[in-house]
Amino acid sequence: MAAGLQVFGQAKAVGHRAIYPAISLKDARDRRTEAKRLLVDNIDPSTAKQSAKAAATEAAKSSFEIVCREWIKSYSNNWAAS
Repeated sequence: MAAGLQVFGQAKAVGHRAIYPAISLKDARDRRTEAKRLLVDNIDPSTAKQSAKAAATEAAKSSFEIVCREWIKSYSNNWAAS
């Protein structure tokens, strides 16, 4: 069993989720370096990743809503009242 990692006093699993052909060694090293930078700044890498993912999801929802509202605004004057 792989050894765990202590981050901010909590045990964290070491991320071995990627399979070798799916990610290059250079990319894996870059990700490791970025995680170490976050730890130096007292930021939990897994929490930062989750926050970034949530922000991207929210941005996608917002942009879809904006496009929908613009479409409705431009085409609603041609709609018949029901």
